[in-house]
Amino acid sequence: MDSNSYILQNGNNNDSEINLSKIFDFFKRNRKIISIFTLTGILLGGYYSFTKEKIWQGEFQIVIDNGRNNMQGMFQGVSQKQLDIISLPLNINKSNDLQTEIGILKSPSVLLNVFNFVKVKKGEKNNVDKLRFRDWKNKSLKIELEKGTNILNIAFKDNDKGIIVPVLKNISNAYQNYSGKKRRRDIELTESFLKNQISIYKEQSKKSFSEVQRFAIREDLLAIDNSNSAKEINSSGVSRSITNTERKRATAANELRMIQENLKIINDKSLNLEELLYYPYLFKTKEFDSLINKINLLENKIVNREIIYLDDDEITNNLKSIKKSYLKSLRSQIINFLNSKKNNAKAIIKASERSEDVLIKFRELQSNALKDQSILENLTKQYRSTLLEKARSNDPWELITKPTILPDPVSPIKRYIIFTGMILGLFLGLLFCLIKENNDDFIFYEDDLKEFKNLSILGKYSSSDIENNELFEILIRNKLKEIKGNISFLAINNSEVLQNKIANNEELNPSFNFTNEFTKSIESDYIIILIFIGKTKNKDLRDILNKIVKYNKTLVGTLLFFEKD
Repeated sequence: MDSNSYILQNGNNNDSEINLSKIFDFFKRNRKIISIFTLTGILLGGYYSFTKEKIWQGEFQIVIDNGRNNMQGMFQGVSQKQLDIISLPLNINKSNDLQTEIGILKSPSVLLNVFNFVKVKKGEKNNVDKLRFRDWKNKSLKIELEKGTNILNIAFKDNDKGIIVPVLKNISNAYQNYSGKKRRRDIELTESFLKNQISIYKEQSKKSFSEVQRFAIREDLLAIDNSNSAKEINSSGVSRSITNTERKRATAANELRMIQENLKIINDKSLNLEELLYYPYLFKTKEFDSLINKINLLENKIVNREIIYLDDDEITNNLKSIKKSYLKSLRSQIINFLNSKKNNAKAIIKASERSEDVLIKFRELQSNALKDQSILENLTKQYRSTLLEKARSNDPWELITKPTILPDPVSPIKRYIIFTGMILGLFLGLLFCLIKENNDDFIFYEDDLKEFKNLSILGKYSSSDIENNELFEILIRNKLKEIKGNISFLAINNSEVLQNKIANNEELNPSFNFTNEFTKSIESDYIIILIFIGKTKNKDLRDILNKIVKYNKTLVGTLLFFEKD
């Protein structure tokens, strides 16, 4: 028989699912060891928490004013485009990065004096030669911005309770001094910048206005007209003056259209000539007064004679003929007058024409001059505002809460340390038991026997049943009745249980041999292995099976004995 006939080459233990009952059994088997480790962890954690040095913490809050509102207030009334030009070098129109501000507040430039104060105080009791600013800041200081606000939370912790509040007060003073210094520096930079820009734009404005004037004289254009009637507002928000030439041309064009419409009406043959009496008043001219007076006198005479005489009165009819002649003459004079005005308007339009390039160039020069003038005016205005801001006193950053120390130490946290000790002890206990059981290699479940093939289980019993002779009588009658010969019941790793059974062997059956030694079992014809769950090792069972094969003995099967709960 092959020596591996009882052993599977590829076990299927890896395919088995986790059984919660096995986990429970594991805890139950090792509860004493796990409890000892857990209790030890709790005791060690408690000892550490009560003996560890206490750490105290103090804190306060301060509102950071990054100066943006003050600086922008000095530039009120300035258009956005002009503000971009003015403020670009100072970056005053963009929100300062609060994170950068906080980085400055954490730096040695602000906190070095506070650090030196701490070194002096702690140096009275300890050696602080190796204490460095970065290590002290990272270990003892916590400076962070409250989300969504400009409120800065400052916390300081140390094992010396007496220096907490003095250190916090030093930090508060350092921050307030920094806020005043920063404001003064911002105003100084703004003042210097504005003075420089005013000097630049004075020359720039003078130069740009001169260019407009020279171009206007050369091209017979009106230069910049500051009257409201001659200004328009372009898309960039800068006023643009209309040239005199453009204004003349537009006026003449409108007059030409009106004249043409009047000529069309007067030349209409269906026109009632009496209406011509009202046209001269439209042109506000005295050239037609004499003729109109004659017509009006004739009209009065005609009206008077019609009252006295009949319709066929000869003199009356003659007067009407003269009046009609006068009206025709008036019509001719008005047409000649309108044609004259028409030709004059055309001449003005022709004389006012300028090339497109000339107009574009003029408007470009004009726009630049107006922009320079507007920026210069705003720079001057803001320079005055800056001087006023410089003279105005300003409060330092506001403290929301005063530096205070917390009533209880922040470290050690006893509950946390004890709980951590308990968890660590539990983990180490579990790890120890897992390693121990893995090294011991005991059989704890029937499933553990799956790696042994051709191993027949004859029965499962309680470990106390081995003292019961009836169990073996029943076994003989039911399962071993056809076996002829001696049988050895070979117990593995449980010699104590077999002492009484070996002593009383004769009372059961002389052909049965109870032993825990393999050398005695090979004297029998058949072997039945007694496996005690939790006490028999896989290695020992494997060795017994290999020896049975080696000595060519017949294995009837195995009996499993479980410990009572």
